[in-house]
Amino acid sequence: MKPSTASRPHSLRAFTLVEILIAVTLFGVAISSTLGFYLYAMRTYQFDIGKCLVNSDFRRFTDQMVNNVTFASQIYILPSFTERTITTTYTDPITFATSTVTNLNTVANSTSGDFMVLVYQDPTTTNIVRLVGYYRAEDSSMKNYGANQFPVRMFDIALDEPATTNIATLLPSTSTLNSSAHRLLFLDSTGLGNPNATTSAAGIFTNINGGRTVVVNGELCNRGNNIRKKVSNKYNFTVSRRS
Repeated sequence: MKPSTASRPHSLRAFTLVEILIAVTLFGVAISSTLGFYLYAMRTYQFDIGKCLVNSDFRRFTDQMVNNVTFASQIYILPSFTERTITTTYTDPITFATSTVTNLNTVANSTSGDFMVLVYQDPTTTNIVRLVGYYRAEDSSMKNYGANQFPVRMFDIALDEPATTNIATLLPSTSTLNSSAHRLLFLDSTGLGNPNATTSAAGIFTNINGGRTVVVNGELCNRGNNIRKKVSNKYNFTVSRRS
């Protein structure tokens, strides 16, 4: 007579150490792969967001600059916000008395600078009624992302001065460089124009046709929100004043 199988105890089988190690290893590989894909997707997302931001910023910058330059009475391209003037000393041939005159230090034709000044005159009185300036300059309070990569800012000043006023005396003081009153347009940029004789550096604004036309030639940059990855676009566009 066969013994009943119901009376046999069930055999219990545990995982061996090798099986556990294999399972943990496979789980780790799966997690690592998933995490790697997630991080890659997030980097791509942040980069695309940054690209959209810099394109949006540049469209606003372009529209604003085209409007400002088109209706300007005069355009001056200067080496930099601080290196903007040149002082000339004159000696009277009779009395030998000396006097000095300070004028804007404009860059030569087809060379570039990092400071553009737009002057607006009232068509009736010819008085100077507005000054708009765009400049690129190093800012020690901001992170330096690389050599020759500086923020771009602008100012807009309402005036009512005679047309004969020396423009150099109407500009904001050099001590206001990177002032919070000057609007930040780009976090950093690189000038790609032909270097000027004063700074020997490639600027972002190129003087064409003796100040009638300006070429904006540079690499304008922005940053992703969290990963601080640089996204940039190189731009080269030309705009001329109307008269």
